[in-house]
Amino acid sequence: MTAKILIVDDLKFNIDLLEEHLQNDLYEIHRAYNGQEALSKTLSIKPDLILMDFMMPIMDGFSATKTIKKTPEISHIPIIIITALTSVDDRVNSLFCGADDYMNKPINYLLLKKRVKSLLRLKALADEIILRAGINNELSAVPNGGLLGVDINGSKVLIIDDDADLINSISSKLKRKNLIIDVCKDSKKAISHCLSDNYSLIILNTEITDVNAIDLCVKIRNNTKLKSIPILVLVDEYDEDTLMKSLEIGINDYFLIPRETSELVAKAVLQIKKYHFIENLRAHYLKNATIDELTQTYNRNYLEAYFKNLIFNFEKEQRDSIISIIDIDDFKRLNDIYGHTTGDKALKSIANIFLMNIRSSDFIARIGGEEFIIILHDITKDEAKLVLDKLRQKVFDAEFLDYSESNKIKCTISVGIDEIRKDDTLANAIDRADKKLYKAKGSGKNMTIA
Repeated sequence: MTAKILIVDDLKFNIDLLEEHLQNDLYEIHRAYNGQEALSKTLSIKPDLILMDFMMPIMDGFSATKTIKKTPEISHIPIIIITALTSVDDRVNSLFCGADDYMNKPINYLLLKKRVKSLLRLKALADEIILRAGINNELSAVPNGGLLGVDINGSKVLIIDDDADLINSISSKLKRKNLIIDVCKDSKKAISHCLSDNYSLIILNTEITDVNAIDLCVKIRNNTKLKSIPILVLVDEYDEDTLMKSLEIGINDYFLIPRETSELVAKAVLQIKKYHFIENLRAHYLKNATIDELTQTYNRNYLEAYFKNLIFNFEKEQRDSIISIIDIDDFKRLNDIYGHTTGDKALKSIANIFLMNIRSSDFIARIGGEEFIIILHDITKDEAKLVLDKLRQKVFDAEFLDYSESNKIKCTISVGIDEIRKDDTLANAIDRADKKLYKAKGSGKNMTIA
């Protein structure tokens, strides 16, 4: 799906220049020439990202940004302020208005393109939650009145750093925002420290000693329990390589050292607000979502609601989506030999393999017994086959202990894959994938057929 970018500037030349630099990435570009027009177009076209000039007639960039971030149904759309103004106050004010980043002219276009891709990834995750919730245009009922209304008092922040002076400077200012600060100075204990409490933000200094900070970010981001917690990295202003790599692996924001730490505080506050906004969305709209208690995947009832919304948005989203049906081979025999308690344990373990190895934007449900549905988005059938074949191999390679923990058990799975069509019903899509599954079973099991 092509991302929609709204460029807002009162000078056509500036918009043309930005569009020229972004056109190779095949974005769908829209234009607005003042803040008021930007607000109107944001409400009508729902862009995936906004590039906003500051100095404009009728309504300036700060006012437009603040209005957008106070409007619940569009407040999760990322905004980058682009301006010639360079003061610390301007940067801080833009962040407190809800802007996701602030770039000075002349623009570093390599950094801009990396930042655009990074923010679009994060926006896609928020969109996926909205899709799963089935709320579409009902975001106006979100608690707290949009992003800027989110209460962050008492939120916990973990700083991973060994620079005592910098830690003290950051901590003292964050505490003034009624945030609770923890510090981890030992990089080897960073992951366990991250898991030790319910943090709303992780701040990581990339210059911490005795560790590859990029690798540490990857480990944090890939941990199932930590993957949704925002990461803000501190990067030396001349270390562009580390900054680019950080953006590529999915960090949420960055702060260049040395700069006035008031800007860091503004970035931290914004990330915490965004985190709680999404969590509030989950809690408010997904509280009645039906989860399979054993495997912690969705169940058949929720799959039906999810699929209905997926088809409803099919034309608008223009996504390539793949449905797969997965069956654990000879599962009845496993239950007969080892008992249903061991069978349940194997189900949980296999479901965990699935959950650990699909993207946050994908979907998984247990539809009964030993069968699962996985829906993959923005992927071709051939690519999906490779992904699901890797899942099949991971299950094949795994060993599970029976209930007594005295016997090792091996399991295999068979997988059937098909594309989701714009006029599909869930029954039709499952039927096509099920025929591929039946073929996999008949061809000897432990295989993936598309």
